[in-house]
Formats: sequence, structure tokens, C-alpha cells
Amino acid sequence: MQNVCIVRCLFQVAKWVKQCFFELSDGKLQVKAQDRGYYLFDKPKRFRLRPDIVVRGTDDDEHGIVIMDTKWKRLNADPATNYGISQQDMYQMYAYAKKYHTSKICLIYPYHEGVVGLDDITFYAVEGDEPVNVQVRFIDLLNSRKGIEELFSSFWF
Repeated sequence: MQNVCIVRCLFQVAKWVKQCFFELSDGKLQVKAQDRGYYLFDKPKRFRLRPDIVVRGTDDDEHGIVIMDTKWKRLNADPATNYGISQQDMYQMYAYAKKYHTSKICLIYPYHEGVVGLDDITFYAVEGDEPVNVQVRFIDLLNSRKGIEELFSSFWF
């Protein structure tokens, strides 16, 4: 039952992030939930990509595109196990980075007592001219507005 609540809350987090980012940017950001603009393969168009949140700055905005995906899994504090992040999720984030031509990827997980003190989990890959930077962030589902505001301030000042 707890996992069902977490999944429902994280589905709402995507909606809350969309609304909060739009408000915090005074409408200057384009924020789209469940974007369906790209396929993994172009010919034939197969395997539609659908990140939870795509944030685009204005054309002259140095921040470009940020892709965010919410996950329901509870991570752990052990770097030897990649904190419990699945390899499949990382492949998914890598595909988003390449197809959306952005290095800014954010995985959002629920905050819980087992991840206290894990403030900066980042994975970085350099591949040609397009590096990939996956940041892992936590949102306290009991205080999601504060977590979303902190997430916003980490990408837009």
C-alpha cells in the first residue's frame, strides 16, 4: 500500500513541478509534462520517449533544456550499489540526453530517512561534444513545494 501511495504522489509531483516551475519563472519557461516529441529511432519512428518533465528556457537562455523524470523507488545510501538506481533508469536518462541534445538530466526520487545527507549524487559522462550530467534529487513528499522550489533554484537562479 505504501508503494501505491508513493507512485500516486510522484505522479502528482510531475504536475506540481510543471506548475511551480512555470510560476517561479514568471511564465518564462516552457514546462511540459509527459513530453512525446521524440522517438528512440527515427526510421521507422519506434519506441517513443516520454520524460516526465521537459523544461525549456527561452531561445537566449543559457540554461537550455532540462529533462526530469520521477521515480518511485526508495534509494539507499550505498554508493557501491549505485544507491539502488537501476541500470535501466540510467540507460533511459542517457537516451533522453542524446535525443533532446541536453546534458542536464535530473532523476527525482522520494526523500526518506535512509537518504539523509545524500545531497549531491551526480553521474557524468563525456561523449564527444555532448556530455551527459545526471543529477539525482530527492523530494520530501510531505513538503513537496519546498523541494520543488529548491530544485528550481538549482537550475535557474
